Amino acid sequence: MKVSSVIKSLLLGAASTCVAWSGLATASSTEIVSDRPSFQPMAAPPLALRGTSTRPIPAFTVQVDRELYFEELDLRDLLNLSRHRGTELRSLELEIYADPGARVLLLADRREMAVSTSAVGVTNLVPRRTLTIDKNVFNLDLRVEGRVFVRQITAHFRRATPIPSRTFYVLVPVNQNLRSGDSADLSSRVDLSRYLGYRLVAIDVVGAPAMSDATLGFRVDRSVQGSVVVLSRNEPGILTLDSPVVIHGGENLELFTQDDVLVDSVTLKFLRR
Repeated sequence: MKVSSVIKSLLLGAASTCVAWSGLATASSTEIVSDRPSFQPMAAPPLALRGTSTRPIPAFTVQVDRELYFEELDLRDLLNLSRHRGTELRSLELEIYADPGARVLLLADRREMAVSTSAVGVTNLVPRRTLTIDKNVFNLDLRVEGRVFVRQITAHFRRATPIPSRTFYVLVPVNQNLRSGDSADLSSRVDLSRYLGYRLVAIDVVGAPAMSDATLGFRVDRSVQGSVVVLSRNEPGILTLDSPVVIHGGENLELFTQDDVLVDSVTLKFLRR
């Protein structure tokens, strides 16, 4: 009987330890990613939009013949990127003559993707990540630091392999009391860089209104996307956006209200393609 009691005590202690660690893990998480509305955590967050293909597209060459001195060259019109919508930019091949120490950088939506310090001849700028035109990148620029004469630019594209649409739900704990005129910043609570190229299509809000209900508005970069009514913790408010918001990583997402309400959590619904 004594041995049985000891074993029973050990098992109870181990179970308590597991529960304690489980609580710590949940408390430390700032966002939970799932492909199911039940929000069971996945082993790893989804990867950003990528595509691969071996089907090349004929290179596109444009004559520039221009000297640049600490300037930027807009490549969207120059390379007619609208014609290459949905394709991947593999590399830019530049024929240049540069002063010593000059640098040429490729910018994608203002983010540095590649850099060259070659002085004379042909140099290649290869993006450090997949750039799919008008999917996860919209604007391309060439930044020159120093003096560089650009004779011509050749862009190499390839067709992106379609990725099936998939839905992801990102549960974002908020736990914030909002009063009339207040707002809750969601961008600081979720790492949007994980979802580059994804489309935000809907949000669910769980909370407890001070009165019978509360109306919350949802803004993306100060543009109102709609409003949602929260009745109780058992009845989450659901807002389907009029048009999907493509994530570029720097968006400002926020809730705002003219009522008094405790916002427990917000679930962001993404589609990946």
